Amino acid sequence: MGMRTTPLLLVSLLASVVRSQVPAPQPPVVAESDLTAPRPDDDRELAPLLAKAKKAVEGGANGAALLADKELAALRELTAFHHLVRDCAPRGELSMLPPGEPGQPLVVRGAVKDQHGKPVVDALVYAYHTSQKGWYSDRAPHFSGMDANEKHARLFGYVRTDAVGQFVLYTIRPGGYPRSTVPEHIHLHIDLGKQNLFVGGVVFDDDARLTKEMREQSGRDLLVTVEKQGGKQIVRPEFKVEVAEGATKK
Repeated sequence: MGMRTTPLLLVSLLASVVRSQVPAPQPPVVAESDLTAPRPDDDRELAPLLAKAKKAVEGGANGAALLADKELAALRELTAFHHLVRDCAPRGELSMLPPGEPGQPLVVRGAVKDQHGKPVVDALVYAYHTSQKGWYSDRAPHFSGMDANEKHARLFGYVRTDAVGQFVLYTIRPGGYPRSTVPEHIHLHIDLGKQNLFVGGVVFDDDARLTKEMREQSGRDLLVTVEKQGGKQIVRPEFKVEVAEGATKK
């Protein structure tokens, strides 16, 4: 009787080897050459630019304006810039892309509903993903360090759900990790005030990396149907979340 291997391997950037349930070792998912150290928030070279971004927010600019500013693109991997964008997140829709970003245009039209089927208004959605070639940084596929891709991903955005619990992200189709079988995906965190409603991702039904076993797996990732319209792709994930009684935004 043959052994059945686990279809979806959980990736840890701190591990040098991914192990399945079969005895044979698997090749490394993340090689040393795939890692780059993120630039620190106190980077002296970027300090004037970060100060300019903060001044723009003081003048009324929101997160969408910061992400659309070509001059500020160099700040995208700084945690401080992520937080600045988060703290002035627009409601309803957002473009995650810096000017000129290559890739297949993708529109994520999401909806967040509570356990009663009611829209969750003003929830904060954080999304991040790789470039079209599967890199979180512009220097290497992954950032080094604990939760580093989450903290420093170059392609990211924060948006709040609107009055009917919906949000729209304009971005590109992410590429899969190099030397990996992990499916293409977008990471998503959804919070309402201090309550975390969802941590997981979106995977695509037309992804060649997505095996039959992966499709049948239940977990934190939503499998979405990809629609193709006029040169762009559209997905419509619906998040069903448990909202605690009395939950409010910060």
